[in-house]
Amino acid sequence: VNLAQSIVANNERDERKVEASLTRLKGDLEELDFRAGQNLKLTESEIFLLTALTALSFGSPALFAENVAEVMIPSLAAISAALGLTFEYVGKVAVAGGKEVGANAEQVAAESEQMLAAAERTKAVLPLCVGVSASAVAFALLAPALLEAFLPNAAVLVSAEFFFICP
Repeated sequence: VNLAQSIVANNERDERKVEASLTRLKGDLEELDFRAGQNLKLTESEIFLLTALTALSFGSPALFAENVAEVMIPSLAAISAALGLTFEYVGKVAVAGGKEVGANAEQVAAESEQMLAAAERTKAVLPLCVGVSASAVAFALLAPALLEAFLPNAAVLVSAEFFFICP
């Protein structure tokens, strides 16, 4: 009776672990979707700013004096590079967040694999039990005949039912 209760308790505990792991995985995937939708696109103002910088750089030789254009074009290029570096940083942070969520998903999968391995280990005893039972039945069937063959003059012959009870 205690064995049955402990098996039921272990199953309930394992079910709670699996549910907690799946809940955590679902939350991580939702967070990844949120981050992906939030950080990977240029906003309208960023697109406008980059377009304006490019147009101003292109038109500065015609609009400004040569001395001003010589300074303005590299300055606008530096601003564009700074924006590009900022976007690169945002992209790398998003990739790092994705890797973190992926690592959490791998951890959940590893925990599930660990539980599956424990279940397989528990199940592995079944073939052994079947083999022992089959051997015991074969011995119970053969033992009376073997005793009779090797000990025909024995004073007390053990009945065959005794061997059915023993294993």
